[in-house]
Amino acid sequence: MADLTNDFSWSSSRASKFDSCRLAYWFHYYGSWGGWERGASERTHELWVLKKLTGRQAWAGIGVHDAIAEALGVVQRGGELPPAEKVIGDLHEKMRDEFKGSREGVYRRRKALGLVEHEYELPISNAKWKENWERAKGSLEAFYASPICAEICATPPERWLPIDALDTFDFEGTRVYVAPDFAFRDDRDRLRILDWKTGRPREKDHEQVRGYALFAADRWGAEPEELAAELHYLAEGKVEAVTVDLEAIEAYKVRLRESIAAMKAVLKDPSKNEADEADFPAVSDSRECRWCNFRRLCPGAVD
Repeated sequence: MADLTNDFSWSSSRASKFDSCRLAYWFHYYGSWGGWERGASERTHELWVLKKLTGRQAWAGIGVHDAIAEALGVVQRGGELPPAEKVIGDLHEKMRDEFKGSREGVYRRRKALGLVEHEYELPISNAKWKENWERAKGSLEAFYASPICAEICATPPERWLPIDALDTFDFEGTRVYVAPDFAFRDDRDRLRILDWKTGRPREKDHEQVRGYALFAADRWGAEPEELAAELHYLAEGKVEAVTVDLEAIEAYKVRLRESIAAMKAVLKDPSKNEADEADFPAVSDSRECRWCNFRRLCPGAVD
């Protein structure tokens, strides 16, 4: 097996971390590299453990996404859409097990979910934890009751586009990671790109989906005029159309190009993707620090 190399790449989550806090970005993509190896330093290993932590709201969102993907996978294999009650029950049991394991620190001994709230013993009330579950449950209920669920199930699976949980495409020599939730050709022969959201609407969600449109053009040769993209805010019961015409995509390419250039500009050696920690200062913002995975090891963390 070839040795793993820390190659430069781009994703919307990577760009968001870069813009939020440069030091957290360095910890995540450079300082933690190799932390899984037996001979890793104590600090590198700790950064790797902390890197994998998840916040409770993102955890619920991941659960909902996985549950929908698994349910639609049954349909794709020729079966019937599993009942909502079963899917919700399975997710509830899974999240209860993950919560218990995280609280007990299992993620420090083996591959398992770890929650930021448990790692830092944050004072989260039982009501807040319950609210987190209710949002996940409500999102699944909303998906099952939505017109898009019925439309997908009425569309022959051969018109569904093959989507992996994580995929890539090349943009001007940079590997770009994307994770579209679903895509299919509808009865008007439009290539529809769908993204499920369990949080509240944000403008940057539109940018993320424009990246999926660029992926669709690269992977399936889709032209802008045949594309349609939608954000489905399940818990909010809201659907937002995303503009993915030629003008919007060209503007997105400009921003993507600028983001990549900014990330490479602070590297010690861009050709080797080498970065010096000293070139990545910490942000002084308690709102960012409170939920940061790396707060314990950050010299500039603000309480």
